[in-house]
Amino acid sequence: MHRAKSQIVSRALGITLVLLAAAAPGAAGDPSFGVHAGVWTDDGDPLVGAEVVLPLDNPRWAIVPSVEYVPGDGVDRWIVNADGAYELDLDTKAEIWVGGGLAVLFTDHERHGSDTNLGVNLLAGAGIDTSSGLFPYVQGKVVISEDSALAVVLGLRF
Repeated sequence: MHRAKSQIVSRALGITLVLLAAAAPGAAGDPSFGVHAGVWTDDGDPLVGAEVVLPLDNPRWAIVPSVEYVPGDGVDRWIVNADGAYELDLDTKAEIWVGGGLAVLFTDHERHGSDTNLGVNLLAGAGIDTSSGLFPYVQGKVVISEDSALAVVLGLRF
């Protein structure tokens, strides 16, 4: 079992690095980094993750690769995401965005081995710029795959 987990982690991190390398040349602005935590509502399991926001030439668009870990009772998941986000032009103090992209889900079943599935993400979120330069946000994401679920997270970008 330990070997399967280390293979899953290696694959997840490898795909994340490839996504970052592929997305970085298209970024027009300074990237921001973030961390988030929440719940994978399918099982009620906790979720932790990290992302990079790479703004494009059009300031409303960004590429947002991320990696998430969902430790569960007998099932652990690593999820690597390649999302795009579009900031809506609303007359509010909050930044509100919608987006979507691809997900690769690496699942380690404690008693049944491991598997890998592809999925599609649909997401929406809102955050507020602060004078400290920190950007707290909330985001909901539906992952449509063989292992579909809703993730709700609170995060902080810097």
